[in-house]
Amino acid sequence: MIYKLPYQKHLALQAIENAKEGFICDIRRAKKPRSQNQNSYYWGVVVKAFSQEFGYHEHETHQLFGNTYLTYVKNDNQFIRSTTELTTVEMENYLSQCRQYASENGLYIPEPNEVDETYINQLEAWRF
Repeated sequence: MIYKLPYQKHLALQAIENAKEGFICDIRRAKKPRSQNQNSYYWGVVVKAFSQEFGYHEHETHQLFGNTYLTYVKNDNQFIRSTTELTTVEMENYLSQCRQYASENGLYIPEPNEVDETYINQLEAWRF
């Protein structure tokens, strides 16, 4: 079971008291999942700009970035982590890698603090 402290402290203590031999209690800091703002920036700016520039569907761009930066191997099989599994720090690293990839291919993608309404309107208006 997972108990979030301090709100479920009484449940955690009760579980420890009732635990039988052979169980392990693991206490660790909760990791913050990627934020909604990060997700919106990823899809609304990074993926959209790259897709429009290079003629990909947005899901193709998402797969391209995932294949490039989110792969791992398990039992000789390759898998792609979902961005929903990333922490806020991991997501920011991923976004940085995606911007770098775009830059290496001649496309500048602004950082979140550089995005304004004018840029968003340009992306919305630009259809290939």
